[in-house]
Amino acid sequence: MKTRIRTITRDVPHTINGITRMVPTTDRVQVPVTPIDWDRIVLSGVSGTAVLVILASIIWSTASVGALLTIAVPPVIAYTAAIVFDATWIVALAVEWLSRYNTAKARLPRRVGYVALAIAMTAVAVHGSLTGSLAAGLIGGVISGLAKVVWALVLHHNSKPLDDRTQMWVNQYSAEAGAELAMVTVNRQLARAREALAGHAIPVITTAEDSAGQAHAAVRAAVDTMPDATAEEVVAQLARVGITVTTDVVREVSGQGQDTQDSRSEASITELVRGLVVLGVRDKDTVLAAVRTALGPETKESSVIRTLNRVTAA
Repeated sequence: MKTRIRTITRDVPHTINGITRMVPTTDRVQVPVTPIDWDRIVLSGVSGTAVLVILASIIWSTASVGALLTIAVPPVIAYTAAIVFDATWIVALAVEWLSRYNTAKARLPRRVGYVALAIAMTAVAVHGSLTGSLAAGLIGGVISGLAKVVWALVLHHNSKPLDDRTQMWVNQYSAEAGAELAMVTVNRQLARAREALAGHAIPVITTAEDSAGQAHAAVRAAVDTMPDATAEEVVAQLARVGITVTTDVVREVSGQGQDTQDSRSEASITELVRGLVVLGVRDKDTVLAAVRTALGPETKESSVIRTLNRVTAA
């Protein structure tokens, strides 16, 4: 094994008169030399060459198609639009690369890439024919074809074929990750829904001069605004606008009995479902997933569906 001398600096203990300090010292040591990774070097060269081929294809195709389009539109517009011909199949190549671990998903961008490539090559050939040099047009079209072939070879080398069971496992894992990303959006919608519900106008009463009748009126207004809220939630809502009442007063005015865990859970489900419906989310599976994310997986499906039906029918 080949080695080389390397200078390293490290701290070592040094004691004088019984006092120890860590002081830096420099040593020369032999370390193994990493072998040259020719595979990586070749792959880097191939990738670099593929990029150059792509650039050459874009330049040639843009020049040819742009000149062809100048017959109908000004040059600035013509050459800008000409980029679309090669850009389309290059984008398809990129999407195919991103889908290299999912054969079924990569099939569509591969087909789109071939169709876009054929259109670009045809446009270059038509330009050559109109300028009196069909051979130049055909050769120019081949440039785009060769660029596609080079990148197809690079994609084929880097794609890792998976057996059926492994592919199914990857698909399921990707679906779970996608579901988590979807829940980020749902949770954001729920947060906005809660803010909208909390922003409902409630009559503000100056607490210093409240009377029993005014407190009852405030509670009645809050209960009418939030018919499914618990006594504690009504008290909290009134406290936000400076009105202090007790849960007993709320129960007296609203006719609520002693709250149970089930009633509090039912009220929370109603609040979440109403918020989702306000945002336009009505799919049963989506609503159920969102409620279980917020309240826990033990939330009964029947309660959520029943609440959804009641809210949407209102």
